[in-house]
Amino acid sequence: MMYRIVAVFLAICLPLAAGGVSLPGEKISEEMSMERIPRRGGRDFTQRPSREGSYEAGVLLATVENGEQAQEIAELYGIELVSVEGGLAKYHTELDIMELIQLGRENDWPPVQPNWIYTLF
Repeated sequence: MMYRIVAVFLAICLPLAAGGVSLPGEKISEEMSMERIPRRGGRDFTQRPSREGSYEAGVLLATVENGEQAQEIAELYGIELVSVEGGLAKYHTELDIMELIQLGRENDWPPVQPNWIYTLF
């Protein structure tokens, strides 16, 4: 459930922060930019979070249409399917996550990604 909330939050808030989504009745223009976002307490909220080393160890995620597709991905990568909920499959592995992602790219397998951890404040 928590992963679903985080995914929905990121899907809504990141495009809004980037200026890529307009609110009802609002027109997108060239003058709308990240520089118009106020800065508070000396923090620069116009920068996207860093992904440097900030993911949950041993956990991979993939978007799937059903449980069968999730199981097929687990078999391709040789990882354990933990759960499938709301189109998001969660996997566990003891292998190196970045090596698995690279292996999938090289073999043109369905993509998996780390469970990135973002620190907002």
